[in-house]
Amino acid sequence: MNIIKLSRREYNQLKPYLVSEYITHTEADLYEMNYCGERKIVKTMFTYDKIFHQAKLNTLEELDSYKSYLPKSFCIPDNIIAVGRRKPAFTIPFFNGETLSSILKNPNIPIEEHIYYLVKVGEILEELGKTRRTTSLKDIYIGDLHESNIIVNIFTKQLGIVDLDSCRIGTRFSYTAKYLTPFSLVKTQPDKYEINQIIGNGPGYIVPDQNSDIYCYIVMILNYITGNIFKYFTVDDFYDYLNLLSNMGINQDLLYLIEKIATKDDNINPYKYLRNLTNKDIKTTKEAALTIIKKR
Repeated sequence: MNIIKLSRREYNQLKPYLVSEYITHTEADLYEMNYCGERKIVKTMFTYDKIFHQAKLNTLEELDSYKSYLPKSFCIPDNIIAVGRRKPAFTIPFFNGETLSSILKNPNIPIEEHIYYLVKVGEILEELGKTRRTTSLKDIYIGDLHESNIIVNIFTKQLGIVDLDSCRIGTRFSYTAKYLTPFSLVKTQPDKYEINQIIGNGPGYIVPDQNSDIYCYIVMILNYITGNIFKYFTVDDFYDYLNLLSNMGINQDLLYLIEKIATKDDNINPYKYLRNLTNKDIKTTKEAALTIIKKR
């Protein structure tokens, strides 16, 4: 992987990158720089934990080695920043756009376009699954998949998946993930979602795999169709909500695949069924979510 050598002064003078209010990046600071005529985002790494830092460097090297196998939508880190003997940061290509989080919360963007972007995320997961099936790269999972780690170019309608330094590739090291916590529905199926119990295997609660990636994707769908109040649902609310949607005529195949995240069965990507959702359906799903909350 290419190394960019900076002096301490050059590194300290990097310009902070101003991010959208919807972007969460508690793990690191972001800066920007110009390198060989290209705009780059610089992301710092915590270096005080040697095991964690080395795991990050290993992930970056693996991503670089297998980049030809990965979806074009992946914003793959392309340079490591070296300051003396330290390697405190890396760069990723600049991707112009807004987070999917801000897009999905924007009422001025048509529902059809919202659905289009959610479907595209599902297609990316399908492409990644094909990579695992047809290439030598058998162990690659996004891990921390959520709306703020996806950038949308509203002019080209292209998506960019960022924060890939927290993915699982060629290792069982587990990073923290927004939707994979002890307080989420994954707790209902400990045999299906592997809890990370090995000291030194990273700070993540769940070891990422295909089930956890699809779980995160379905949580994104639930966030959208509930009007972003799914986070307040209990396990009972989840089942009551799906039953209510079923009685209201929402696509049964979609509901069946959503329900799988809380069962022992492997998760199945539901992206194909999202295409059938209408403006009326989304209004119905949001009203149903409010009904579930109000009935408590």
